[in-house]
Amino acid sequence: MKTTKVKKVKIVEEPKNETLLVKCECCNEILSIYWSEMFGCDFDFAIYRLDSSSSFLNRLRLIWRIIITGRPYSDQMCISEEDAAKIVDFITRCNKRSKQCAQKRR
Repeated sequence: MKTTKVKKVKIVEEPKNETLLVKCECCNEILSIYWSEMFGCDFDFAIYRLDSSSSFLNRLRLIWRIIITGRPYSDQMCISEEDAAKIVDFITRCNKRSKQCAQKRR
């Protein structure tokens, strides 16, 4: 009878990640918040433009803002109170997991 050696397999948990998407009140941009254990439990914030063909009135508003202030505000978003609460909850929840992640690495 032949005996075979069985290799021990180490089970590794897959890194966890989460994404929250929040649409701007004007519906022109979307805020993406990405969190992942794989990248050191950091947050990644990005603002994406949803539609390049804005209405004439919206384009005029953007142009007027640039004329008055001298800077475009494509990196700004109008967020409702409800969406702001979602962002706070998301960051708080992921921050707790980040602390657990940091303890695992020690």
